[in-house]
Amino acid sequence: MFHCATLRLPSLSVHLKIVVMGERPLVSAPAGITPVQQMLASGTGALLTSLFVTPLDVVKIRLQAQQTPFHQETSSWTKVIRRSKWKCFLYCNGLMDHIYVCQNGTGCTSWYKTPTHFSGTLDAFVKITRHEGVRSLWSGLPPTLVMAVPATIIYFTCYDQLRDFMRYSMGYHGNHIPLLAGGLARLGAVTVISPLELVRTKMQSRRLSYGELRVCIRSAVAQDGWLSLWRGWGPTVLRDVPFSALYWFNYELVKSHLSEPCRAPHSTFAISFTSGAISGTVAAVMTLPFDVVKTRRQIELGEMETKAGSVRKPSSTWHIMKTICAESGYKGLFAGFLPRVIKVAPACAVMISSYEFGKAFFQKHNLACGAPTSAYDAGSRSCIRSGRLPFSLSFNRIGDKMSHRKFSAPRHGSLGFLPRKRCRRHRGKVKSFPKDDPSKPVHLTAFLGYKAGMTHIVREVDRPGSKVNKKEVVEAVTIVETPPMMVVGVVGYVMTPRGLRAFKTVFAEHISDECKRRFYKNWYKSKKKAFTKYCKKWQDEEGKKQLEKDFAAMKKYCQVIRIMAHTQMRLLPLRQKKSHLMEIQLNGGTIGDKVDWAREKLEQAVPISNVFTQDEMIDIIGVTKGHGYKGVTSRWHTKKLPRKTHRGLRKVACIGAWHPARVAFSVARAGQKGYHHRTEINKKIYKIGQGYHTKDGKVVKNNASTDYDLSNKSINPMGGFVSYGEVTNDFLMLKGCVIGTKKRVLTLRKSLLVQSSRRALEKIDLKFIDTTSKFGHGRFQTAEEKKAFMGPLKKDRITKEETA
Repeated sequence: MFHCATLRLPSLSVHLKIVVMGERPLVSAPAGITPVQQMLASGTGALLTSLFVTPLDVVKIRLQAQQTPFHQETSSWTKVIRRSKWKCFLYCNGLMDHIYVCQNGTGCTSWYKTPTHFSGTLDAFVKITRHEGVRSLWSGLPPTLVMAVPATIIYFTCYDQLRDFMRYSMGYHGNHIPLLAGGLARLGAVTVISPLELVRTKMQSRRLSYGELRVCIRSAVAQDGWLSLWRGWGPTVLRDVPFSALYWFNYELVKSHLSEPCRAPHSTFAISFTSGAISGTVAAVMTLPFDVVKTRRQIELGEMETKAGSVRKPSSTWHIMKTICAESGYKGLFAGFLPRVIKVAPACAVMISSYEFGKAFFQKHNLACGAPTSAYDAGSRSCIRSGRLPFSLSFNRIGDKMSHRKFSAPRHGSLGFLPRKRCRRHRGKVKSFPKDDPSKPVHLTAFLGYKAGMTHIVREVDRPGSKVNKKEVVEAVTIVETPPMMVVGVVGYVMTPRGLRAFKTVFAEHISDECKRRFYKNWYKSKKKAFTKYCKKWQDEEGKKQLEKDFAAMKKYCQVIRIMAHTQMRLLPLRQKKSHLMEIQLNGGTIGDKVDWAREKLEQAVPISNVFTQDEMIDIIGVTKGHGYKGVTSRWHTKKLPRKTHRGLRKVACIGAWHPARVAFSVARAGQKGYHHRTEINKKIYKIGQGYHTKDGKVVKNNASTDYDLSNKSINPMGGFVSYGEVTNDFLMLKGCVIGTKKRVLTLRKSLLVQSSRRALEKIDLKFIDTTSKFGHGRFQTAEEKKAFMGPLKKDRITKEETA
């Protein structure tokens, strides 16, 4: 474990190949793809939608032109547009509605008046394909794609970015997020594309060159101002912004509802297609009045563009709605219901399913290529502070022979644990929990214990191939007392680009005083009213409803669930009354299973046997024993140079050359030694012992006997553990020594790695546990053994005579 980004390896010469993760393109953590990939996915979806929907609209326009030619006086295809001489018509490519101005001649835009007789829709498809070619089904499409595809790219990319920003950066959650993000994204797209649509209509209607178009736009801006370029923007916004808000709101709602039965983390193509069709239909029906108004406004603007020097008609949106109601009644606002649904539903379904498919493709591509997320890049600085290197290292040995004494006996010592200073906390902090595996049952990943002392054991080694296989060995072990921990809270976390953020916290109804002491600096002078108001939530009906909402929100939005648990100091032989409180991550099962598990365990004790098992490898996190102020030799294990070497200029006390005047950080100096935060990995559990308990009305203390040692004895040595006392609760027996002094709290964590070595998989068979006195050279395992050996003592005889 490294506590600095500088890595010194004194034992071999290496080349460092540093690949900084920040040099790769940033990936959005929630979406898993880059903005460029989102643009590619939306652009591809826009092209596919246009190719699929455009033939339907081309056939519709050809049928209308056959029945009621656009240049003759006739009624429109809906009751909305008044009887007039048609100078333009609407063309839809599945992405946008475009005005096509009717022209004389055989130009590239005269495809709509090709003389052909059709008897129906199917007949139109067949005859257009047979006589004019398959390409005729996409007549008029290329000019519209110039604006439709960029508008779609802007719209979908902005929606995803705004939704993720509001959810993960601003911390907002709820069904209103798609509503706001969809409306704002459509507003931006309409605002950008509206002037371009007006310019395209002018060029098509008057056949202007680019120079003439520039003069025309200048004169319009000089006459009516810059806002004249956004003529028709209002009705478009009134239709498209509510449509987008309703569409994304319903889409996210329907998609989550359809994804729940199959428990799929990502929506499938069928789910996206169905959700898009349903939400598009609902949004189309609810915004139909605004679509009718927009259609009439577009037709009016198209007819105005065909007349040179035409004056803008002062018809507002509400004026047009009043006119339609006066002409056709309120039903006129919902004219064209069926054609609009038939046009919008397939387009929405194809577009969103193509877009989701593209995003899923890029997510798999990034996962296969190992593209970093922004959360990882943002957390790299914390990795450096905690000692984990945020870049990959490639080591190449360039020689087996060491070329200088600095490799074998460095003067500066090891720099692997810089900075060497006193730890700021007394309890070991878990900086990373094991990776979650939903296939396993819900379980805790850490626990708290207190170092009691050391003893030794005798066991038979079961390691085939080893020289000591089937032989007895004596090993030192450490006893860690682990009384049950009380669960007092649940915390839900959501993943953001900057890492985890606490989303909801729920505390238990009853919290003991030893836990409340943790929240006070001076317990005796305080009012001791912590959590008084909060506990009333469990008794009040409104409070219970709020708690139910909090638990439901955790299940819906959170990615990580942790419990808050504290130790029971009253069960320990320590003077301290303030318990140690920590968050412990829950792994295994779904998020709902974790929340239900934590809720059931509130105010209940969790024993150590529910967290760890015998023969398991665990990690110990704690603070080492402090040794105070020490010199360089004791602190850094430096070695002095032999005599006559540079006349003393390069000895231990030298802190560097005259220039540069500063002292380098790597120079060994005197200072604090010990009391550092450290993590010991892969400590094997030899035994999980049960504390004193009652069985059949009798107190059972026999927790140190083995099948080979039949003496009835507890784990406590004669006279108890030095500087600790007696262990009366559950305990762990760990191989070897453990950091820290006696009585110091230790954080026990499940191993981060999957242990597969023979040493880790070995089954421990204890034959003997030593319980002799640790105050001197102990000779007796139990008090009975001592009494049998020593015989009646004088003090026992005097006591017997006094009582008789």
